[in-house]
Amino acid sequence: DRVKKCYFFMSKENDEYDGRDTFESKERLGASEEGLKRVYIDAYPEDSIDGKHAHTKFKILHRENGYILGLAFPQTGRQHQIRVHAKVRGLPLVGDKLYLGGFEMFQRFKDKFATPEDHEMMEFNRHALHAVALRINYQGNEKVFRSHIPKDFIPLIKNKVTIALSELEKIMETAILNYFEAK
Repeated sequence: DRVKKCYFFMSKENDEYDGRDTFESKERLGASEEGLKRVYIDAYPEDSIDGKHAHTKFKILHRENGYILGLAFPQTGRQHQIRVHAKVRGLPLVGDKLYLGGFEMFQRFKDKFATPEDHEMMEFNRHALHAVALRINYQGNEKVFRSHIPKDFIPLIKNKVTIALSELEKIMETAILNYFEAK
């Protein structure tokens, strides 16, 4: 059986987000310009000949104050897949200098010229995306490995939304188990 993965994320909601709690993203992914390859990945329609097939399932856990806490379940393993699919669906990740901020902002951070406004827009020092569960077949048995919400996410979450972390962990656990148990 293949590996199943689950990532926790925090994003900023924009006008592209349609408000659904569960959805899938199947945009094809690929680098549009040779010079930006391995840096910026573009999304193409599912029926396009451009890019490569990619598929991510999403489950929204909590929505408040323009922020979304959710889970991403990648069905394929493309470069930047979750980040690009989240952005396409109107949920660019908090702290994502490239897909929330744009290529120019990414360059400023890379070259150590980021402005106070750049830092303020990012709100976090890395992508708010972290692997929290993995299901693998180990010695003939299905094993699930889980981690909690990363410690460095906790102040960010507490600062932006009011849900109790214990409640968030409970909702997350149920969603992960439901996903891993589904065929």
